[in-house]
Amino acid sequence: MRRILAIFLFAGLFSPVTTRAGELIDTEILKGGQTRVSIGGGYLYGVISPPDSFDEVSGTNEAKMYEENLRYTQGLGHGFLKDMFVEMESKTFQSGQETVNGAVVHPANNGWILNARSGGNFVHTPRFLFGTWIEAGSPVLLTKAKFVNPSVNYVGIGFKMMEELSRNFGLIQTAFVGSGLFLPRNQNPNVKGSFLVIMNIGKMAGGGNFTVKSGGLAQADLTARVDSAYQASALGSGRIKNMLFSTPFLLEWSFNREWSIDGGYVMKWVGRSVAGSRYAVFNLTREF
Repeated sequence: MRRILAIFLFAGLFSPVTTRAGELIDTEILKGGQTRVSIGGGYLYGVISPPDSFDEVSGTNEAKMYEENLRYTQGLGHGFLKDMFVEMESKTFQSGQETVNGAVVHPANNGWILNARSGGNFVHTPRFLFGTWIEAGSPVLLTKAKFVNPSVNYVGIGFKMMEELSRNFGLIQTAFVGSGLFLPRNQNPNVKGSFLVIMNIGKMAGGGNFTVKSGGLAQADLTARVDSAYQASALGSGRIKNMLFSTPFLLEWSFNREWSIDGGYVMKWVGRSVAGSRYAVFNLTREF
């Protein structure tokens, strides 16, 4: 895992004038029959650090990768889980060339990834939510040997918990285990976890739907791999084993019951084998 997939930067800002218990919880689910369509993009940049050490490599170029995504989510209502959903995502990306002291290690490439997710909640009360999801990824077009690529797992499972401590303040925790891309491996089996605070500062100020999320994100590989291209460069063994701690900041504005926009920023504060130190994201969403 080698990307600040901190696309965690994704949090939200929403705000109605009157509030009720469970209103923050409701922003995290889709009811049966509801549909959500989102279009957006991301930008990864900053110094990359391929070796499995915490040292920044000054001779390595800065990362540069653009992503564009289209996401469709359908609420299925209650089944064997509560608030069940299914989601499909199409992602395209453009990743710049990687160099060491001016010599090209990996050329630039473009790619396309398809992701599918489905899940629901074991528990859903006005103040508490606990659920799970499974996902599968397919790198339709992807240069697997390249270091700076989007994060993708053939299979993975995650868990999510949310506590609404007051009408305008809550906590969200997530945990995820992913397979990586098996062999030939360009991403290792990995784990991710996050702890986020969510505040509806729009409601606090008596205004509209404006929500802020921030906290901590941790991700780590469970195994190591060797990148032969970096091994042949001046960067030592070429052994890659990601470990990253970062902080996401996300704002979301729901300007009516159907449309919302969100944007965010994730910043690394310590890490090794990372594909960049910063990630920015923007999305436009419509609910039906």
